Amino acid sequence: MRAGIAYRLGVRGYAGGHSGATATIPYDPNEHVGRMALRFAEKLGATEVPEVRPQLYLPKRDLRECGIVVEPVGGYQEKRWPPQFYRELLKGLRGHNIVLLGGVSDQRLCAELAEGLSHVQDLAGRLTLSESFGCFAGAQLIICNSSMAMHVGAAFRKPCVALLGDGIPGAKQHALQWGYPETKVLGKTAIRSTIYNPGEC
Repeated sequence: MRAGIAYRLGVRGYAGGHSGATATIPYDPNEHVGRMALRFAEKLGATEVPEVRPQLYLPKRDLRECGIVVEPVGGYQEKRWPPQFYRELLKGLRGHNIVLLGGVSDQRLCAELAEGLSHVQDLAGRLTLSESFGCFAGAQLIICNSSMAMHVGAAFRKPCVALLGDGIPGAKQHALQWGYPETKVLGKTAIRSTIYNPGEC
């Protein structure tokens, strides 16, 4: 308002601040956040909106077959599945071709997870973003935290298992707000107070 913006959009019922908005959309904890974002377009007059999923376009040179892609990283440590669980899971996936992905800052973690496992190809920090997306596009399965990897996989309609850490209280609501039809979200539920362990995945 102080900036003189004449038309202001906001979300009503989430964390306040909507009183300064010209128009609002209601917060619904059971609606996908992507669908909620598209409601802003509808407020602006759009009558046709795209499907609720990311859209990514890759050069053909970056597409590659990557078997099972595992990305054990994410923004908030308390929301990530524990590294020791990923290590056990990777050991249990012997006989499969595994590609381990992450950024430059994740190289140490990924190197430790892949150590001594000949079926795991550690590419953390070695690919461009486009090349990493090419791995997701060519994956048979993606295993990750609730992170960018889950959304990239959805862009290419890949089956994905998102493993929630201890800091995410409800897998069902998380799936409703952030998941996709191809995504299986595993974590705490109303009748389960602990996260999944490698033997259950």
